[in-house]
Amino acid sequence: MSQGLNPSERFVYSACRASFLSLWSYANPRGGPGKELCDILVVLEPDLIVFSVKDIDVSSAKDPAVAWLRWRRKAIEQSAGQIYGAERWLDSATHLIRSDGSPGLALPLVSERRVHRIAVALGSKGEVPLEFGDFGKGFVHVFDEISFTVILTELNTITDFVRYLRAKEDLVARVPLDFQGSEEDLLAFYLHGGRSFPQAQSGIIVGDGLWREFQEKEEVEAKRIADKESYVWDNLIEIWTRDVLGGNLEFGSSLKDSELALRVMAREDRFSRRILGRAFRESLDESGTGRVRSRMLKSPSGVAYVFLA
Repeated sequence: MSQGLNPSERFVYSACRASFLSLWSYANPRGGPGKELCDILVVLEPDLIVFSVKDIDVSSAKDPAVAWLRWRRKAIEQSAGQIYGAERWLDSATHLIRSDGSPGLALPLVSERRVHRIAVALGSKGEVPLEFGDFGKGFVHVFDEISFTVILTELNTITDFVRYLRAKEDLVARVPLDFQGSEEDLLAFYLHGGRSFPQAQSGIIVGDGLWREFQEKEEVEAKRIADKESYVWDNLIEIWTRDVLGGNLEFGSSLKDSELALRVMAREDRFSRRILGRAFRESLDESGTGRVRSRMLKSPSGVAYVFLA
């Protein structure tokens, strides 16, 4: 549901639906009667991703430092405050409330949930640095329109995305970070290291231009081509989701029961989806010739799937 969203919120919500899929992505959820909780909320147990979106133009103050402080207060600090407030409400809630007031998915138990805080700060035009970290009540990741697009294009499953967020928080907590580039450069540093950051103790320098160099590697383009098969899995989840929400399943499973199975599928990372998507397509092709009517496959995640024709 995307009614009532401004262009900036619609931009973020569309990216979330594409990456985290429609069943788990909510625009303008409620935090009580008539009260907006946050701009976007992703609920895919055990993870909660709370998004606040601000589109603030950099002021025309003569002193650049003054302009930066004004923009930081409106685009980052106010987003952090909204996120912390949403987290307080979520701590006492058992179910998500959609923007129209209807109940959504059950929330993970407080003792088991992992909360990730994202401020999408638009409007800086690259003229001011983005500050991320703990603004008083937990680590807040801050992305602009460029870094947000890059990250949700490169890490477009909840498992891949959350792994990066957690690795980044761990990095900042354990070593001094000399951050000279952009968020995209930090992402390139992470991907180049085999989707992890080095265990250095003395400090790490993240230079400018790393993302540009990373994109030029032949193996990066080869991976993106190979990943095309993985979107069969995304499409399968979305088809099943539409049937669940539309009451079209032959055996009439409830949303609660069906979401358990869909959740397992949605928590597969992009590499696993590539293998699963290829196997599913092959099983359909083979069943069409009458040769195969069932197939079992174990995902790299450890989950076993049975395809029946």
